[in-house]
Amino acid sequence: MASTFDPIIAMMTPDMFANVGSRLGLPPELVKQGADIAIPLLTRGIASVADTPEGQVAIADAVKGADSSVLGNLSSFLGSTSPEAGSDVLTRLFGDESRVVTSAIKEHT
Repeated sequence: MASTFDPIIAMMTPDMFANVGSRLGLPPELVKQGADIAIPLLTRGIASVADTPEGQVAIADAVKGADSSVLGNLSSFLGSTSPEAGSDVLTRLFGDESRVVTSAIKEHT
């Protein structure tokens, strides 16, 4: 069944999954499986956070703290970003609930 998130996932190349996998010590197939789970989960989570004024501030703060070149060169970002950087973004967006998000991704991969 087609998903709203398929175009986002389709932008990610096998080389991206291999690069991330090599940095994390994971097979590319597992990285892709994680992306298939994480992208919809994170997008829905961000949408839920945006429903409150505090959440909107958290999203704005996360965007302000982000590297503006990321979207222009996603493959480079994925190849050079540490796992800690991803955790930091999750913590900024979801606060204490970031552990729930991380657990859900781990559970399904």
